[in-house]
Amino acid sequence: MLRGNWWPMLSRADKISLALILITAVVVRIHGLASESFWVDEAASWAFSSMPFSELWGDIHRYEPHPPGYYSLLKLWSAVFGQGESALRGLSVLAGVLTVAMTFIAGRLMFSGSDGTWVGSLAATLVALYPTQIAYSQEARPYALQILGVSMVLLALIWWIKHPQALSRSMRGDVTLEARRNRQAMALFACGLALAIWMHFTAVLLVGSMVGVAFVIIVLQAENRVRVAWKLALLSLLVFVMWLPGFSLAVGALSQHVSQGFWLKPPTVRQVMYGLDFLVGSYGVASRPTTQALAVALGGVIAASGALAMMLRGQGRLALLLCAGIALPIAASVVVSYVVTPIFLPRTLLWVQIAFFLLVGSSVLIFKRWKPRAAVVVLLLSAAFVLKLADTHPKEPWRQIVAMLEKQAGPADLIVAWPNYSQVPMQYYGLAERVSGVRLRTWPRDSLYPTLEECFTGGHMEYTGSQLLSAVRAANESGGAIWLVLRASELNPAVSPTVAFLEVARGKPETVIDFKAGTAGFDPPVKVLRFAPRPR
Repeated sequence: MLRGNWWPMLSRADKISLALILITAVVVRIHGLASESFWVDEAASWAFSSMPFSELWGDIHRYEPHPPGYYSLLKLWSAVFGQGESALRGLSVLAGVLTVAMTFIAGRLMFSGSDGTWVGSLAATLVALYPTQIAYSQEARPYALQILGVSMVLLALIWWIKHPQALSRSMRGDVTLEARRNRQAMALFACGLALAIWMHFTAVLLVGSMVGVAFVIIVLQAENRVRVAWKLALLSLLVFVMWLPGFSLAVGALSQHVSQGFWLKPPTVRQVMYGLDFLVGSYGVASRPTTQALAVALGGVIAASGALAMMLRGQGRLALLLCAGIALPIAASVVVSYVVTPIFLPRTLLWVQIAFFLLVGSSVLIFKRWKPRAAVVVLLLSAAFVLKLADTHPKEPWRQIVAMLEKQAGPADLIVAWPNYSQVPMQYYGLAERVSGVRLRTWPRDSLYPTLEECFTGGHMEYTGSQLLSAVRAANESGGAIWLVLRASELNPAVSPTVAFLEVARGKPETVIDFKAGTAGFDPPVKVLRFAPRPR
């Protein structure tokens, strides 16, 4: 048994398999951890985690739509491990490795004997090796912890569906093994769901759709449905109490219309297909809609075969839970994006891969002999390896941008950044310290993006339109170049006419950096334009 009264009972082979998978997960996550620079959202994580708790839990909802849970944990983490790239990303590495362990136990719990070992090992290995899971376990953002929280919730739900009478019995004074496991399931459910919600506000809706289906299944199969329903209601109330401060912050963010200042729009059919392809695991390697549709269809067939294998073994309820855990959150995200406010973003749905990989792991049970099962495992792991080699998601090169400006920008040069939060990664990499005499300013204020400097410290770094023109004239007179550091420049109507004005004054700019993330429009491009000094 894993540590006394944990479930399930693990054989020696199970423990060896789990240990090897966890070692693999650690190795692939720490390899190249700091090889790429922070992208703008990671730099924002650093900036927010550097704020005092009074600000994190005070007025942050005025300009940041995400809950302060992750930033608070990162603040505590960085107090111990520092604020380097590897250190800040290390919290996500830990969460990713723990998710692998949760997935193994969940798969092992679903089936008895060697079948459980096959499913748990394959599902956990896919979580350990698939490029999407690795990428977000190497990122200083809340998604890895959200995935961990959902894996904890899913493990508890699987336990209750596998043990339908566990919640029907009174646990008062009960010291039996099943009662202890049931209490652990309650703790995993409450803490995991609270963790997921504290990492991202959309988890209330998206994880809730999966939990709602699970509650119906658990109540309907119980002998004492009233008692079970009450226990689940009390557990949900406990989660709400744990999240109550976040609820007030979410209401505050909605009242401030913070989401209007962000770039998400209702997804197109093309973006939905990209999102499905991303969640199936191909990580955008399939670039055309037809190949993406084929990848999604292939993933669906493999998952459906896993669901069929589960039903043939009398685990139809578990199959329903896992299918609902994949389909309902995605559908809810698309519907809400059109009806209420845009929230469809594939990385906020990465946790559905846990249910998907459990179904994929179950697909080996279609075969009774170990040789065809082993062939399926080799095929799936080979696909994960190939997809990792074809990784098409480099991070925004802010480290390189600052290094380039350090080398090429002179004291008389003017550097203008848009949008205002583009300051943050350049501040993280020490632009002001490394580029002597540089004048970094943000684009003219557009009323949607208060500068982070203004939000955090009350300072004002933005230019008005007339101030920008004055600065351009001063740069003209001093003989300095003008650098435009642009992210998502196509979203602001003020950018094009200003660039046109500079072209009249300075001529066509040199495009020094033109970075595209290759994510079907979900992450905007980054450009650095240089307008040469005006000839005297």
